[in-house]
Amino acid sequence: MAWETFERTRWRNPSEPTVTLTATGRVSLNVAIINDYLGDNKYATFMFDREKKLVAIKFTKQPDTTTYPIFVNKVKSSAAINAFAFLKKFELIPSLTTNYLANFDGRSKLLIFSAEKSKGAE
Repeated sequence: MAWETFERTRWRNPSEPTVTLTATGRVSLNVAIINDYLGDNKYATFMFDREKKLVAIKFTKQPDTTTYPIFVNKVKSSAAINAFAFLKKFELIPSLTTNYLANFDGRSKLLIFSAEKSKGAE
């Protein structure tokens, strides 16, 4: 019997900030975002630029009427935000789970990604 090694066509580099949107309205943040940008923040505010199709996430320590709670797993390798209402309002819910590369704007303290340019469905 000859073994063949399977090589994945898509590979997520854990050092690249990646946001994942799911068909159920969940926003997932990878370990790079948790380690580099989340800090001790426990809430997120979502913003959308309709013209440029950009999504921005601002992390904060305090809840208010604009924030969603961030759920970080025990080993701090991923985080999830149930943002169905936001994604539905701006028609951002994908039909398939989709990954987006994100950039952090240090000046505005926003994590930004393009809702048009996906890294690909997983």
